[in-house]
Amino acid sequence: MSRVQVFNAKSITFNYDRIADRICLALGDAKSEVFHHAWITRRYLQELLPRMASWMDASCPLIEENKIPLTTEQKTKVASFEHNSARKQVKTQKGPPPENQARKIDKSYLLSGLQLSHQTDLITLVFIDVQNRPVSGMKISRNELHKLASCLLDLANRVGWNIRSPWEPADTVTISSDASVARH
Repeated sequence: MSRVQVFNAKSITFNYDRIADRICLALGDAKSEVFHHAWITRRYLQELLPRMASWMDASCPLIEENKIPLTTEQKTKVASFEHNSARKQVKTQKGPPPENQARKIDKSYLLSGLQLSHQTDLITLVFIDVQNRPVSGMKISRNELHKLASCLLDLANRVGWNIRSPWEPADTVTISSDASVARH
């Protein structure tokens, strides 16, 4: 793959396009001068979240620092605890996207891949388009990655996608607001 210039995002804005049935992830650079729109389909998000969770769980500091061997169930509970704690630590704002965002869209593409890698205290995300090219990227903290996953999951479920959280215990039952869908 070719090299992509990674930028630190100042903001991440999530929007849902009801007609296309896709989520738009708008990534803004540090100066809010350049925005990249990565469109996410329901199917891709269903594949992405469990893989992202597995990658994060495998490098969970709470598990790595533990000197006592843990069972798979215990590791799952620790990873779930980390996810819930981390997403609460990152604050978000609700409201309309920045006004200048609509005028400064540098790239807009369908997301088909995501590369995650550790670099010191930050995680580098590289967003891949359908031609398997790296298009944009960003560096965020581990807590911010948990929050990103949580925000995507929350929006997806608010619009009726009914995607199960990979950090939710398998024995939990969730019933949608219309009471027609239950999942275990």
